[in-house]
Amino acid sequence: KEPTAHLFQQDLFNLGFPNETFNNFWISAVYHHVEWDKIDLALQELHRVCKPGAVGFISLRKGRKNRPFHDEQTGISYFPWRRCDFQHVLRRNSFKVVQSSLFSTNLRKTVGHDTVQYEPRLYYHFIVKRQ
Repeated sequence: KEPTAHLFQQDLFNLGFPNETFNNFWISAVYHHVEWDKIDLALQELHRVCKPGAVGFISLRKGRKNRPFHDEQTGISYFPWRRCDFQHVLRRNSFKVVQSSLFSTNLRKTVGHDTVQYEPRLYYHFIVKRQ
């Protein structure tokens, strides 16, 4: 039998699932859009819907805390993290960091009519376990 995955778009602060629903989760490039003073609320809600021992993947933009930025083209705000700071926040919210790594990717942008420019971006990847 093929494994199945179900994808949901939810409010990070009010996930519409019962307590201890999930064995696994995947949160990619989401938490770096959460303001620093609200990240604990989002992680507490994730903790609530995960079963004890649940394992998951989290990725977020690398950056310096206290240096948010706003992309004028997209209208999106970013609240990047340093690895040590986010690991501390994960532990504070009862997630054990099993593994973390730095991942580099290039964002393709069209500049002008025929010119393509690549902008490097750095992301942290975390494998975590709910305690």
